[in-house]
Amino acid sequence: MTALMSPATPILTTIRRRRLAALSVPAVILAYLTYIFFAFDIPGLAQRAKMDNAAILLSDFWSHKVHVTRDNRSGELTSAVEGEAKGRYSAGTHPDWVTVDGTTATIDLGDGHVVTYDGNGGDAMWFPGYGHHRHHA
Repeated sequence: MTALMSPATPILTTIRRRRLAALSVPAVILAYLTYIFFAFDIPGLAQRAKMDNAAILLSDFWSHKVHVTRDNRSGELTSAVEGEAKGRYSAGTHPDWVTVDGTTATIDLGDGHVVTYDGNGGDAMWFPGYGHHRHHA
C-alpha cells in the first residue's frame, strides 16, 4: 500500500523547517553571547571596575576640550575643539577665555591658572599657591 500524499504536505514541511530555523537562530545567538559573557570574564570586570574612572569617561562624552596652540615659527595662535582641523575656530577668533593683545595671548584656565604666550616665543604659566613658571623657546 502506498501512502497518499496530499498537496498540503510539502507546504507544511516547509513551514515546520522555517519555524525551527526562526527559533534556532536566536537560540544560537543567545548561547554565543552567554559564552562571550563568561569567556571575557564580564562578572569579574564588573567587580574590578572603578566608578571614578567611569565618571571621567562619561564626562568626556558630553564635554569637549578646546586646544589653544601657538606655532613658535610663525607666531600663529590657533584654537580648535579637541585639536581637530575641522573643529578649528575661524582666523582671528578664540574662546571667551583667550585674550589676544597684539603678539601677546593670555589664556585664563580658571581657578587662578593663567598661561601667557608672549611675542618673543616664550610663555609663562601662573599656578596658584606655587607661582610663575617661565619657558622660552
